[in-house]
Amino acid sequence: MIKSPIYSADSEFTESWSIYLEINEILEIELVGFNHQNVLFDLTISQRDGLYVINIDASFGLDGFIVAREVRLKMALQNG
Repeated sequence: MIKSPIYSADSEFTESWSIYLEINEILEIELVGFNHQNVLFDLTISQRDGLYVINIDASFGLDGFIVAREVRLKMALQNG
């Protein structure tokens, strides 16, 4: 279960944040196009039949999906 505040695209942040995505018990994975410069266009996490499906859409480079039993999202405020 993802236990994190929900922020919309309209949210404004004045601080710098790091976001960590921890994926456990991966059941299926397909990643293609990995190279020296990977730029994500979109990353979505949805639930289907009690599993998490992570879709990775690239602007350039890495693209694919991951199906897992557990996903954790952690946000950390950066110092300085």
